[in-house]
Amino acid sequence: MQWTIDLVGPMPPTPTKKDMIIATNYFTKWIEVEALFFTKEADVE
Repeated sequence: MQWTIDLVGPMPPTPTKKDMIIATNYFTKWIEVEALFFTKEADVE
């Protein structure tokens, strides 16, 4: 099983979110996306 994790941003400004973290499972093609306001290590873990 292999996963990839990408951090996308900065996105167009909004009041609450500015970046996205995307995780993709290569075997099942399942994608998980979470919007983030801060991109500190504690927020990403």
